[in-house]
Amino acid sequence: MQIRAFLTLRTIVLPVLLAISMFTLLERKIFRFMQARRGPVMVRKGGILQPIADGIKLLTKEAIYPSSSKTIPFYLAPVFSLSLALAIWLWTPISYSNTHIYSSINLIIIFVVSSLVSYLILAAGWASSSTWSLLGSIRATSQMISYEVSLRLICLTPVLIGTSLSLSQLWSYQLIIWNLFAMWRSWALFFTSILAESNRTPFDLVERESELVSRYNVEYSRLLFTFFFLTEYSFILIMCIITVSLFFRRESYVLLVSIKVLAFIVLFIWVRATYPRFRFDHLILLLWKVYLPLAIVWVTLTIVFITHGLL
Repeated sequence: MQIRAFLTLRTIVLPVLLAISMFTLLERKIFRFMQARRGPVMVRKGGILQPIADGIKLLTKEAIYPSSSKTIPFYLAPVFSLSLALAIWLWTPISYSNTHIYSSINLIIIFVVSSLVSYLILAAGWASSSTWSLLGSIRATSQMISYEVSLRLICLTPVLIGTSLSLSQLWSYQLIIWNLFAMWRSWALFFTSILAESNRTPFDLVERESELVSRYNVEYSRLLFTFFFLTEYSFILIMCIITVSLFFRRESYVLLVSIKVLAFIVLFIWVRATYPRFRFDHLILLLWKVYLPLAIVWVTLTIVFITHGLL
């Protein structure tokens, strides 16, 4: 049991934490380039150790907990959210040589596990006994649940064509042409949906400082706040890997997969650095009046084409 726990720590937790730290450094470097900021330059050469310094600063801050909070859900919500985010990596293959449990249906398992995080966010806002936290959690939950509908429907298009729920097997149906070129409209909807699902700009209505101060985690500090932070960035990395698997055909080598995933990470950061945020009512209407009807139409057309032998 101890050996298995050590291997899990070495193969999942530490690489994910390292990837998240490099993600934050790259994000700040790109912001520096695009927005004429100074950026992280003080901690070692080029600010390469800035994520470590930020982590130490977070963990050494004073821990403040609201006295009126519901103690058990307040503490357990961030712990369980990070646990789910790390557990998803058990079903997220990086290369085709990786063996994973239930790899034949890992796509649906990833979506099922990730959908549980919305309940933990709602529990965190309710347990904080704060008006701002509760409003932020309600807004986050409504946004995540709404865009989960369109995200799952959009994923049905490559799944129906590839006749598989395995991220490792869908690549074989993209040997001649990538799904990006065959269904670029679905990819555009998928990418904007994962932006909304991960609360990234221009859909970062959850952390709108002028209204909600600091969204559902306003009462969290130190280690518990760090857990929510790591959860958010871990899901972004997972969504980038899923995007590459569904639309860009992952390669046999980890290096080539990493380059494609890195390109999507840069795209995430570029969108955040350039686009203003939506109004919340426009965000919800965009889903129910535009994305959802289009997703239903394309899934229906895909089924019709498959049944008539046109795909």
